[in-house]
Amino acid sequence: MQKITRNGAYSSFTSIAGFTLVVVVLFAWAYPTHFLIADEVAYFEQAIEWAGASPSVISDYPPGTALVAAGLIGLFGPKAVFLCGIGAFLVGIWALAGMLCRLDKPVVWALYPALFLPGLVLTRTLMSDLPSFALACIFLRLYIQPTGQPVNQSTSQPINLSTSQPVNQPTSHPANQSPLFAAGLVAGLSVLFRETNLLWALPFLVGAVWRARGNPTPNPSPEGEGSYIQTYLKYFMSGCIHSQTRIIQIIRDVAPLPPGGGVGGGVVWLGFIIGFLPRPAWGWFSFGDPFFVRDSGIAFSVAYLPQNLSFYLFALLVLMPGGLYFLVRNKSPYRWETTASVLLFLGVYGCYGYDAFTKSGWKGLVLQGRFLLPLLPFVALAAAETMPVVGRGLRYGIAAATVLLFAGVQFVGHAYNLEQQRITDALLRLPAGEHLTFTPDESRKYLNALHTPRLTTSSRLTSAEPLIICRTTGSRPTNPAPTQNSKPKTQNCYAHLITRSDSADRIKKTAEAETAFQRYFHGAKTTLLTDLTIRDGTRLRIWRIRQTDHNE
Repeated sequence: MQKITRNGAYSSFTSIAGFTLVVVVLFAWAYPTHFLIADEVAYFEQAIEWAGASPSVISDYPPGTALVAAGLIGLFGPKAVFLCGIGAFLVGIWALAGMLCRLDKPVVWALYPALFLPGLVLTRTLMSDLPSFALACIFLRLYIQPTGQPVNQSTSQPINLSTSQPVNQPTSHPANQSPLFAAGLVAGLSVLFRETNLLWALPFLVGAVWRARGNPTPNPSPEGEGSYIQTYLKYFMSGCIHSQTRIIQIIRDVAPLPPGGGVGGGVVWLGFIIGFLPRPAWGWFSFGDPFFVRDSGIAFSVAYLPQNLSFYLFALLVLMPGGLYFLVRNKSPYRWETTASVLLFLGVYGCYGYDAFTKSGWKGLVLQGRFLLPLLPFVALAAAETMPVVGRGLRYGIAAATVLLFAGVQFVGHAYNLEQQRITDALLRLPAGEHLTFTPDESRKYLNALHTPRLTTSSRLTSAEPLIICRTTGSRPTNPAPTQNSKPKTQNCYAHLITRSDSADRIKKTAEAETAFQRYFHGAKTTLLTDLTIRDGTRLRIWRIRQTDHNE
C-alpha cells in the first residue's frame, strides 16, 4: 500500500473532474448545430415523433437512442439531442473512474477512452455508439468487485498440501448481489441500442456461470499463485490431487476465483433476462417479430476479413494508443472474458461488408472506427492492470493529451457546423412550400426540425422519385403521401441537390441523382438559383421549377 499512497492517482479524481470541466465549457462554446451522419436523422425523426406522443412512423433502428433523445426533446427542445453523445461520454468516463478507484488502480486510466479520436468526434452526434460505450462502462463498474471482496462461497476448509490437514482461514462474507443484478440489467438493456452489444456482454455472463459451477478456468489469482490451469498442473504433478472433489477444493483455495461471478452468476443472468425483454417486446409490437433486426443491406462474409482486420489492427495500435499491447499483457482476473469480447467484436465486424473509406473517404476513420467504442472500457481496464503504477509525468501527459484532442475536435467541429449553416441558410431563404430533392440522406441533415419547426417529409417510393420536403408558415400539415410517378401540381416549386465528391461511391451517387433529376423534370423549365460549395466539397444546387403545359 506504500506505492498506492505515493502515487496519488489511485484515489484522486482531480484529473477526471478537471477534464470534465474543460469538456463542458468547450462543448457549450462549440455546441453542435447540424447532424454529421445520415443515421442521426433517423434517430432524430423517430425521437420527434415519440416526443410528440403521437408516433405515426416507426423507425426500424433499435429504439434506445431515439428514446433517450425523445426524453431530451421533451425536457429541453429539439436541439438538446446533442446532449446524448457528450452525456454518455462523460457518464462512461466517471463510471470507469469509480471502478478503478474501487480496484485501487490509477484513476487516470479512466481518461483512456478520451484518446480515441472517433469517439471524440461522435460526442457531437446523435448515434448509438456512445450510449453503448457508456453502458459497457456502467456494466464493468457494477460487475467487477474489489479483489478483497470474495464472491464465491466454500463450505469446506482449505487443505495444507504438505500435511493434508485443514487449516484455518478468515470467514468470507457473501458479496452484495444487487450490483451483479444491476450489471445484468444494464447488459440486457444495452441491446435496445445496438444488437452487437451482446458481443461484449455474453463472455462476462458465461464467465459468471462458469465460475459459479466451480469449474477450473484460466484466471489469475489475486495472490499471484497463477491461473487455475497452472495451479491444477502444479499440484497434480506433485501427487497432491487424487480426486475431482479435491481438485476443485484445492484450486478454489489456492487460486481464488475472481470476484463478480460465483454465487452471483444466476443473479447476473436474472438481471440480463429482465433487461433484455423490452427488446423482443419492441420488435413484436412494432413489426410483429420479436427477433426483428434491421436489414442494413450490407452482406457478411469472411472475404471481408483481411481488409477489415487490417484497419482494426491499426485502430488497436494507433487510435487506441498501446491497446493491443495492453490486451496481450492484460493481468486482469477477467482477461479471458475481455479477450473473448474483443475477438467476438473483431470476428463479427471483420466479416461486415461495410467499407466506410469507399463510401465516405477519410471520414471512414470515424465511421468504421466507431464500432470499437464499446470495447474501450475493457481496454482501459487492461491498461490499468498492466500498468498499475503510473508516474506523474505519464498522468499529466494523458490528461494533457485528452484535453488537447477534445479541444481540437470541438474547434474543427464548430468550424464545420458554420460551413453547414451556409447550406441551411440558403435553403431557409426559399419561400415556404414544397421542396423536392433527389439526395434525401444529405437533405435531411440540413433541413429538419432543428432549423425549422413546421416541416414534413414524404415517403420516397423509388430512387427515381424525389423526396418532398414541405415547409409551411402556419400549423404543421399532414404528411404528404405522393403516389408513384406523381409530380408537383404547383406552377412554381423548388428542387435541390446536395452532393458530395469525397469518395468514388459519392461521385457515383451524385451522377445517379443528377440523372434522376433530369428525367423527372424533363420538359419543365428549370432555372438554377444557387450553386454553393462548402469547404469539405459538399455542393448545394437549387433550381426553380416552372411546369409547362406539356409537363402538367
